Amino acid sequence: MLDSPVFLLAFLSIFHAIGAAAIGNAVRGWWQMIRGQENISLIQSVFFVIWGGIFGCVPFGLGADPTLPNWFLPAELLVWVVAFVGIGIFGKTVLQYLKPLANIHVFLMAFGGIFLASGLLAGWSAFSQGEIWLGLVLGVVFAIIGIGMFALGLSGLFKEYG
Repeated sequence: MLDSPVFLLAFLSIFHAIGAAAIGNAVRGWWQMIRGQENISLIQSVFFVIWGGIFGCVPFGLGADPTLPNWFLPAELLVWVVAFVGIGIFGKTVLQYLKPLANIHVFLMAFGGIFLASGLLAGWSAFSQGEIWLGLVLGVVFAIIGIGMFALGLSGLFKEYG
């Protein structure tokens, strides 16, 4: 599983998306400051450009590995560009539509579901490679924690809106 280029791309995409989002947010802030729409801190924006550049662009060095397939580096670049454009251009609009979902209960449900799915995937991967006990432990522990988080978020949502 760890040797798979798809798994490596998924892992590195997290860093690309966060770094590109930081740079896109800073560039959008500069654009709004130039147009007189918003008063932002120039030092904070410069920090986010530098931090986002390091955090989001350093994984390109891993993507330049000659042992990886030819599609890997362009796929990394695509993730970076989509995150940059999505946050930089459409960031405020997307946030307005996502505001009803910006709730701790929805976050708990999403995180619990992701925790459950990743644990079951890791457990299945270990189980299929002959590591029966490791697969069972990973699957059961992650499933219990993920289901618990999901149930906590769902019950909170029912209490709030029900």
